[in-house]
Amino acid sequence: MTKEELKKEMEEKKEYLKSYQDYYKRAKVLQVEIDELRHSKMFPHVKNDGMPHGNSISDLSSYAAKLDELINDLEELKLKKIKKYQEITHQIELMENEMDKNLLTLRYLRDFRWEDICISLSYEWAQIHRLHTKALKNFKIHDIE
Repeated sequence: MTKEELKKEMEEKKEYLKSYQDYYKRAKVLQVEIDELRHSKMFPHVKNDGMPHGNSISDLSSYAAKLDELINDLEELKLKKIKKYQEITHQIELMENEMDKNLLTLRYLRDFRWEDICISLSYEWAQIHRLHTKALKNFKIHDIE
């Protein structure tokens, strides 16, 4: 395998392992949207023009429809996130080396920063990166049944 092919394979493995975090981050963004929508309906902007303003039924029905759509999207995304977590966990558990398993789990499933991984595993920064490279080389993406 050429150096370029090896680099490409390592990047593909990283992207696969990071895919759980992508679902996690998208779910957080959706939750913020839901919270903002609820907040805007509970605490509408006050118009200080002396004229009475009220919520019309169409405002409430469009609010309810939008809220329902966002909640459904969030639930669907949560299911995908759980499935991806289980899939990646299974792939990691198929590895033989416990250090490889721990390092990849901390980095890609628990979203630890490099500093936190160093502390957790009691290794120096450079050694953790060498171990990470080795773990990625040992990691195989198996077909899911």
